[in-house]
Amino acid sequence: MRSLVVVLLVCCVFALASASRLITKSDHHTPAINKALIEEINANPKSPWTAGVNENFIGKTKAQVKRMLGWKPSDKQRPSYKPASIPLPTNFSSASNWPKCT
Repeated sequence: MRSLVVVLLVCCVFALASASRLITKSDHHTPAINKALIEEINANPKSPWTAGVNENFIGKTKAQVKRMLGWKPSDKQRPSYKPASIPLPTNFSSASNWPKCT
């Protein structure tokens, strides 16, 4: 069970890191498994998890894994979040504001 959790965490970390970047030329030649990074994470006594190798990524390049995880090239700009410039209430109760909603 623990090894499954470790593999899933490595997948999630890699997915998040990969999704935020474009596929570069070097990604086509860079192995997806980075043993130095795994060792660095595991050497950190404050790390809340243990890194491991995901068997699905063995022999794959970073570019192949990014595509496996659903990354798609796009010319679209990412939407930027712009918080409203209105004052927020100090307290809020949905039950008080919408009493008929259950």
